Amino acid sequence: MSLIKRDFETGTVEITTDKLCKNVTQAKNTLTQRMRFPGCVGEVTVDASLLKDGDYAGLCALQGCYGLVAVTKKNGKLFAVMKNRPADNASLQGMEKDTQAGILQEEVEIHTDHVKFRVEAEFENMKDEARFYYDAGEGWKQIGISQKLYFKMDHFTGCRFGLFIYATKEIGGSAGFSEFIYR
Repeated sequence: MSLIKRDFETGTVEITTDKLCKNVTQAKNTLTQRMRFPGCVGEVTVDASLLKDGDYAGLCALQGCYGLVAVTKKNGKLFAVMKNRPADNASLQGMEKDTQAGILQEEVEIHTDHVKFRVEAEFENMKDEARFYYDAGEGWKQIGISQKLYFKMDHFTGCRFGLFIYATKEIGGSAGFSEFIYR
């Protein structure tokens, strides 16, 4: 069974879960794109209609001390969430392997299967942070906190945008990703 399917007619990539994860760093088949100096923005639309309870699907600033904005399903309801893993220090030394769930910074119930996510990254003057947004049909709203980004050896390629889905309760859920914009 292929875990990533691309529909050329609609421009959608569908990713299906096949293992249980604690956090985004354990997710298989995460699609990434390197972030660029001095700053950049990534946006994507997620179709959450096939999520299972406990699934998270969205857009992240992927590195050892990540931040993410996602849609999750709990008891049949959908929520936009922002989660993160703060750095344990500012050195180049890598962080310990991540075995915990990310820290939930904010959760907002949404009433649509299609939600847009945006991550804005700013690197100029050593600011090195990402901000997270969602649009569930009422315009862009900031969610959660600004995530400090650190270049560390545990993710030596630097920070990357990541399209992801992971399961925390049962496998087999999927999400469609479309309209990825990078500027």
